[in-house]
Amino acid sequence: MMTKRNMRNFDKPVHQVFKAIRNVVFKLGLEVKSTDKDTSTLKFLTKKSFILFGGYEYVLNARASSEHVTQVTLSTKSDVSQKSVDELAETIFTEMDRELPVSQN
Repeated sequence: MMTKRNMRNFDKPVHQVFKAIRNVVFKLGLEVKSTDKDTSTLKFLTKKSFILFGGYEYVLNARASSEHVTQVTLSTKSDVSQKSVDELAETIFTEMDRELPVSQN
């Protein structure tokens, strides 16, 4: 089965993005099936949350390099349309934008 995904780049501190993900998943009432422990390698810090929505399993993956998250990806191997993935991703990313503090320049 083909993996469908939608990705957004964020340039925010890791702890802010991870907190925003937790808050958004709770706010949207998404069921968290499990969360991988934050895994660290020399180059990346990764946090994966396995969530259920509409009876289908999705993976919300945040990947950071150094202290900033470079991308957050929503993906699934479930039998749902790309449009469904895009709509859920847009909802999650829009809520994350609301949760994340605005950068002071």
